[in-house]
Amino acid sequence: MKLDARKLGTAVVLVALAAGSWWLARLTTEPEPVWDGKQRHDPDLIVEDVESVVMTATGEPQYEMHAARLVHYGDDGSTEIEQPYFVEHSSGRAATHARARHGFVPNGTPYIQLTGDVHVAQGRDPGSAGGDLRTQELIFKLDRPR
Repeated sequence: MKLDARKLGTAVVLVALAAGSWWLARLTTEPEPVWDGKQRHDPDLIVEDVESVVMTATGEPQYEMHAARLVHYGDDGSTEIEQPYFVEHSSGRAATHARARHGFVPNGTPYIQLTGDVHVAQGRDPGSAGGDLRTQELIFKLDRPR
């Protein structure tokens, strides 16, 4: 059997294709997940009948939160809230009240997502006529303490 340029070229192309296929398979294959329990979405904190108040620098209440249940998950830092009720206090204005069936707070954000029969109400004061809002979903941002 003679080794000529055509057979050598074919062999080089086949070896290059095999190496490219092996490299592509390794690049696109996801590693098998390790089941060590760290991927579980189990709560690390459960609190019933929650009442929390955030105060301003002058000692006045800025926010109040009441909830039937609060569940925090350590794997992603998120928090689920059952029957949340928030009150925002502002000097010179009537308080704003917000309630819903469920609340969700993603990790590291000041945003709260309320879902299920959301009701937001603000009373009448000298600066505004007040208002009433009803919806199924609402995302709001809590300001940092003043």
